[in-house]
Amino acid sequence: MPFKLLFSLFALAGAASAVTTGPYGIGSGHYSNSFEDDGTFSFSQGQSTAVVYQTIACNVAGSGLSLNNAPFQFQATSYLPTRANDSSALIFGGTSIRIGVPSSVTDYFSKAGASSLTLNNDTVLSIQYIGYNNSETLKSRQNTTSTVQLIGASYTNVSLGFFDIGPLSASKSAGLLTRIPSRRLIYKRDQLTFSLSAAGKTANVTCPAGAYPQTFGALNVANLPLRPNPNITAVISFVRTGTMNPGSPPLNSTSVVSDYRPVCTFTGIGKQTIEISLGGYKLNTPISTSTPAVFSLGQSNFWISPDLISFFQTKYPSTSTVSLALSAFNVSISNATPSIKNLLPSGGYAASAALGAGSFATFPSAAPSTTYPSATFTPLASSIGKGQSAVLSFDNVAGSVKLLNSNSAAIATVSFSCSEGAGNFPAVIPFQIA
Repeated sequence: MPFKLLFSLFALAGAASAVTTGPYGIGSGHYSNSFEDDGTFSFSQGQSTAVVYQTIACNVAGSGLSLNNAPFQFQATSYLPTRANDSSALIFGGTSIRIGVPSSVTDYFSKAGASSLTLNNDTVLSIQYIGYNNSETLKSRQNTTSTVQLIGASYTNVSLGFFDIGPLSASKSAGLLTRIPSRRLIYKRDQLTFSLSAAGKTANVTCPAGAYPQTFGALNVANLPLRPNPNITAVISFVRTGTMNPGSPPLNSTSVVSDYRPVCTFTGIGKQTIEISLGGYKLNTPISTSTPAVFSLGQSNFWISPDLISFFQTKYPSTSTVSLALSAFNVSISNATPSIKNLLPSGGYAASAALGAGSFATFPSAAPSTTYPSATFTPLASSIGKGQSAVLSFDNVAGSVKLLNSNSAAIATVSFSCSEGAGNFPAVIPFQIA
């Protein structure tokens, strides 16, 4: 079926409220989309943007050059779906790769008289789909060579291009729950190869996966009914492509923002979606009982969409603005304890200011300078030494919404809960278990 997908970021400049762009400028998590199709797509499953920055060992071979385990700096900026329904037809995303080439390699070309370095059009990135029992060899969208200047730096950054990940699909006779019985899929780097040339010399670089290859993200498989839209006949999980430019976290760490639009229950009114994001940060060190998982720098945006305001107006027509308060922002984790944790501090946070359509309620309100308390999780002893991961996911979010009229007078306070059932929440970020 032919289709055209065009993604763009929502313009935040005119928003009436502050919006956090997450740890290290990873992004707000908010997205918008436009598309031309026959109504067969669902955009509410969940997606993440993650920047993984890691020192990796690579082998380099060239005329008069042989290096083993040379320390390159690998950075992957990935845009991936974090949830797919059992009925999903296709799953796809993408990753943009930048490599920091060490001076032990660039000096090889400089000594030959080169002032610039060319990346050849032969880059190949292999991806492992843990849980899907499959792997994929990807070639960059970049179809031409690229050149960078040599300035004598310790590391010279070279863009390897953007790589499409997927599509992965269920079989015609069974859904994704059959294809992914663990209900979790983890995207991991496998071997990376590329070559560099200058001054008549070429260096061929091979970067094996290593004992703990970088993880770009995770996806949970849900068992949910299709959204109540008569035009939706199938679900395709996908994300915006590399149109953003998030900042870089410190070396050997990962920053992430994950967002989705759950169907929430608003007491006395009914059900309505609301967009929720969660940004955070982790070290890339494999976790163990002595080195637990720590999810830090947590922060969230709640989008007060025009549809949400219209939903409240069905019962309270004079609703003009709303004030959002949270009582729980839970996350869950697999293969670790505690299995569920509320990210809010014991005293909670004050309710947001009164917000109109198109605004954002941000928690904590001073984010990114103020964040949720760090959440610590210890891997289960039974998961140690088996190549497993602990996948942090969204869980139940609850609170209340105060409705106000155009004179800022309170009309009603409505409690809400966003829970789509155990196992049905989108992933946020995976931790590798030692």
